[in-house]
Amino acid sequence: MKTSRIPFIAIVLAMFFLMTNSYAQVKKVVVEPKKSTGASVTGVGSGIVAGTAWTIPEGKSTRLLLKKIIQDESVSKETEFEVEKDQRRFKVSISGFCASGEIHVTILRPSGKTYKTLILDSSAEIEWSQSVRFTEEDKDFIGQWIVQIVAEKADGLYEVVLSAD
Repeated sequence: MKTSRIPFIAIVLAMFFLMTNSYAQVKKVVVEPKKSTGASVTGVGSGIVAGTAWTIPEGKSTRLLLKKIIQDESVSKETEFEVEKDQRRFKVSISGFCASGEIHVTILRPSGKTYKTLILDSSAEIEWSQSVRFTEEDKDFIGQWIVQIVAEKADGLYEVVLSAD
């Protein structure tokens, strides 16, 4: 008996759509420079303590999120992301899957050289991420990064997140 993957894909896409509450999203968040530290402590039961501590680093934090569900679509998108001189960490993650066709995601360094290329296809759901600390002298991370997304007659979804702080 041959079973169809279409109902499964439709359910996954519908769940993703409901979770994101939108068909396509582009978000860019900038956190202005602050000096802040804090702590939150809660007493639990007989002397057991649970807590959270945080520090907001000096400098600017920037985040770009690109995600979209595509259904038998062709997509060609290019977006820029700026890593500024005072930032010292770069993070990128790419995730998604493709039931049919392929989705190509390429991240280009400010120099124009390819940093990472991933092809999302029906072989597997992909989740990849990397975080890199760099110094002021490492000019290859500072400047305008490019995200390229290309798909031809594809069914699937992609999510790309870049951040710097």
